[in-house]
Amino acid sequence: MPTPLRKAYTAAPFWFFSACISGAAAIAVFVFRGDLLWLEYQPATLGEIYAPPPSAGARISGFDKNGHRLTVLLSNAGMCGRWRVVRNDGTTQTIDNPVPVITLVPGRHIYRVDPQGCPGLIIPHPLEFDIAFTPQADAPTDAPHPDLINLYRAPLEVAQQAGPDFTRWIPPLEDYPAADTAQAQQFLKRIGVTPNMTSREKITAVSVGLTARIKSGQPPADLDTMSPMQVLNVAEGKGIPLFCRQRALMKAFLLNVAGVPTRLVWSGRTIDGVLMSSHAFTESFVAEQGRWAYSDLSHNIDYLTDPDGRVLNAADMLFLVSSGALSAAAAKWPTHQAVPGEVRLPLSADARHSLAGVFTRNATLQYWGAHDRFIHQMNPPFATKIAYRLRRYLLEPTLYIGLQRGYTFHWLRWATILAAFVSTVMVLVRTLRR
Repeated sequence: MPTPLRKAYTAAPFWFFSACISGAAAIAVFVFRGDLLWLEYQPATLGEIYAPPPSAGARISGFDKNGHRLTVLLSNAGMCGRWRVVRNDGTTQTIDNPVPVITLVPGRHIYRVDPQGCPGLIIPHPLEFDIAFTPQADAPTDAPHPDLINLYRAPLEVAQQAGPDFTRWIPPLEDYPAADTAQAQQFLKRIGVTPNMTSREKITAVSVGLTARIKSGQPPADLDTMSPMQVLNVAEGKGIPLFCRQRALMKAFLLNVAGVPTRLVWSGRTIDGVLMSSHAFTESFVAEQGRWAYSDLSHNIDYLTDPDGRVLNAADMLFLVSSGALSAAAAKWPTHQAVPGEVRLPLSADARHSLAGVFTRNATLQYWGAHDRFIHQMNPPFATKIAYRLRRYLLEPTLYIGLQRGYTFHWLRWATILAAFVSTVMVLVRTLRR
């Protein structure tokens, strides 16, 4: 044993062995945990997954309540100096202010807030708020606040904290071969995607373009070693069938090149060898609404909207489908990849039946991160690969949500690292004191 190690062992034998064992465990967890196994999955809240990122996506970041006046604080919404507020009884008020100010009246009312002369505003308008207001004089004696304000519905996401930035979910395009990005740009032009399209128009164009060029079926194993663009070239040129994961992979890559941030999601879970769900799809960020949109090439769904026109995300689908709410009467939302000029039709009975096998009560929605090079099928330089693994291991585990808690040992990563760190510090302290 080298002299420094012998001194450390002599000074603190217990902490020396603890540092060796916990350090070896930390290294073993990093090296042998595999990719996307239960040592990496970590449960998350909806806010961690779906709150609009700080760099894009309008959201309501809070409120300023002053008696019967409610100021709505907006983030990433653009600039506006004048707002017209119309209550459902026809009462109108014009407010000169950088953000909307709603004058409340007792009872529950719909307030339509319309920006006046604000071409730079990037949010859908008019904004419609469903608010109930109970003044202090009418409030119960045990009310926690002087004036009670209940927000039943808002036109934007209400999130005090921004969600993760796009770099958490979307791989850097520069880590793909430059030739692939150039080919993707040419393919997008070929299927009619233009820069001036909205996010939803681009999602639809890519969905329709891919559906017309690929087919479903059992793919060969070597597709897992190809880049997304290489998979598309083989599928289109040779007619090779693709699984849901390859279809989602291609779609995400093309939409990211087109400027629509798109991430990969998997619904898979197995209990005692019984498959609860196993399906891959995408979610694209619709900047005009500040919301992630569920999109599924395997089910011919470019996006779904609720009765208010807001796009639905995968968590919305999990709650709707697993609870049986996506019935024939309820599923009247437009879908089905309609090309320009066609009418978007409701979900068919066959589509709802198939989705019921994806969004089950035991499914877990797993959101693959940007630095999972195996899932995204990237082959960056060796140093970048190591940086990817360290980033995932320390900072970016695969997050999941579900109606039931998953089986995960994600805590072992930090437990072994912390034990190794504490043991090493104790060894150093004891050695220096001798």
